[in-house]
Amino acid sequence: MGQKTTDTEKGNEILKYPLDMGGKNYPFMHIKINERNLTKSEGFVTDIFTYIPIGIFQNDGMSYGNLERGLIGAGIEALSNGSFTVTGEDLMAAAGQFTSSIQSFTGMDVTAGYNAGVAKAGIAMNPTAVTTFESSEIRTFDINLKFITESEKESEKVGTIINRIREFMYPEKVGSFALQYPATFEIRFYAPVHGVMKETPYMPVFMPAYCTGLQTTYNASHSSFHPDGAPVEVDCQLSFRETHQLTREDIRARMAERGIAFSKAEDETGTTELSEEQQNAVTALTTPTGTTTTP
Repeated sequence: MGQKTTDTEKGNEILKYPLDMGGKNYPFMHIKINERNLTKSEGFVTDIFTYIPIGIFQNDGMSYGNLERGLIGAGIEALSNGSFTVTGEDLMAAAGQFTSSIQSFTGMDVTAGYNAGVAKAGIAMNPTAVTTFESSEIRTFDINLKFITESEKESEKVGTIINRIREFMYPEKVGSFALQYPATFEIRFYAPVHGVMKETPYMPVFMPAYCTGLQTTYNASHSSFHPDGAPVEVDCQLSFRETHQLTREDIRARMAERGIAFSKAEDETGTTELSEEQQNAVTALTTPTGTTTTP
């Protein structure tokens, strides 16, 4: 691997802001930077502990497309439903697809006159489109941190935190032409839960991610400096992109780690019909107050 330029090569590194974090029983965020390694003897971890910023969001998304089933698909569906009938308009629409196929095969334009006729009649082929699932989207998220330092020592620590993030968001040369992927970042949130500090189940669940952006703004609200020339205020905007697409199993595994309950439903078992207890609950929710229902 390429030569390291920081003292973190001697082992794992722990960075904290504010400096007294850990001595108080208040929530905090843990940013764990995992350097990629080529062998078991290489790589190290940087642990950053800081306050939980405001305005953290989580964005889940799915990609869907359209599939036009066309004449054959519509016919099969009609047959399966027992409602297959053919009208004159059906024949006009079907003939349009037939003439289009001839044109594609022969290269001869045989559709002009037909298209004019069906346009005048106001007839078109029903594409019978359905929605198709394509993939889950790889999630992205941002975290905005504001550091207001009270001493030169604390300012130095903030600078180290920012520099470590900047350092490991970049790839590393592992030869004349090859690059090793950047480090991955794991972000978790901790809070006192009934007197015990643990990962809170109420904050977003992030998977390992790459840092795709780092924007720093110095002294955004006022121009103040410590005696050593370091700015008092530093804003840091971090952007992340998770390393891979997720499935339901990935989400459930992460939820289980945090003690979050998830549905036990499986595709292979269960029923679509409501139990008597469920039906009574639905009836109670949907019945207006002051009315009675007959059993």
